Amino acid sequence: MRQQKHTCLRGFTLIELLVVIAVIAILMAILMPALHRAREQGKRMVCQSNLKQMSLGWIMYVEENDGKIMSGNPGTTKDACWGHAGTNTGRTLEEREAALTTGALWPYCGTLKLYKCPTGRAGEVLTYTVSASMNASKQDTPSSNKNGSTTLFITRLNQISSPPPSERLVFIDEGFTSTGCFSVFYARAEWWDNAPVRHGDGTNFGFADGHAGYQKWMAAETVKYFRPRANSRVVGEMYTPTTPGGKQDLYDFQKLVWGKVGWTIQ
Repeated sequence: MRQQKHTCLRGFTLIELLVVIAVIAILMAILMPALHRAREQGKRMVCQSNLKQMSLGWIMYVEENDGKIMSGNPGTTKDACWGHAGTNTGRTLEEREAALTTGALWPYCGTLKLYKCPTGRAGEVLTYTVSASMNASKQDTPSSNKNGSTTLFITRLNQISSPPPSERLVFIDEGFTSTGCFSVFYARAEWWDNAPVRHGDGTNFGFADGHAGYQKWMAAETVKYFRPRANSRVVGEMYTPTTPGGKQDLYDFQKLVWGKVGWTIQ
């Protein structure tokens, strides 16, 4: 009688399976940060594109309105950049989206997606805000204190000369639906609103010449203090930096907003 041959199929041992799992875990640990950075870089670029289009729309409004710039405060006036799109009590998502369409910027930027950074939270309709100096809020500038004429508070584009429009902020990626402008002091070494730590260790800005760019905070103090407060609706905490780097971050930002700064770094 012919004997039948039996083939013995050998499976993986437990140790071999554990080794494979360990290798996969190591590869994932290496690849995930790179994938996260690539994804964040993509979101940052979309955000910059939004801000660039909004800044160009802002300039188009100026050109069609005899050099006047739109109001940086949300509201119901015809020159307000956008209507009240904040999370007011009793307002639905549809009502807040509709508020954007009433703003002076809408004829030039008529797509809802332009008003929200990809990293914005669910339910937000607007993650950008306007710099206080751009026809929004005078804060503690000389003009508000009646100490003589000044061009720190901008109502017409031709008031911006030195520094040039390429170095003056209009739009800021704040990260949540703002009910007002981005407030910052001129003559005090103190933050009013929170420094936005949005994309990595910085945020995106839109400038008065129509370009958009990324601003990285250089001081560890700035990032450490404000990162936990990113996307927070609590504004106006009045934080005073204590380190040289923290003071420099504030000083540089104030100069982008007002064109010059009313205090000196000690």
